[in-house]
Amino acid sequence: MKRVVGKISGFHGIKGEIKIYPLVDDMDLFYDFDKVEISDKDYEIASVRLHKNNVLILLKDYNDRNAVEGFSGYIKAELNEDLGESQYYISDLLGMLVIDENSSEIGT
Repeated sequence: MKRVVGKISGFHGIKGEIKIYPLVDDMDLFYDFDKVEISDKDYEIASVRLHKNNVLILLKDYNDRNAVEGFSGYIKAELNEDLGESQYYISDLLGMLVIDENSSEIGT
């Protein structure tokens, strides 16, 4: 199942690298992805590198900034990592009801 792994936060340089703010604990996971989904369309990854607190990806056949500047939103990818007990994907928690220790609803 595809999960949200990052959010496009901009672009880097003139070669078409997309700057992604990671929404996963381990940014090295991006090295395992062959494809990502942007706006409900799959794209093959040509390269990945870490830069400061972001991930820079270059998509196959997208070799200049003009080709990717229209991309925005969230990045999804296939995660094969098994979660441990009391571990959750952030995307599974979004929109859930939050209840305190007194069973009072405090929001979503």
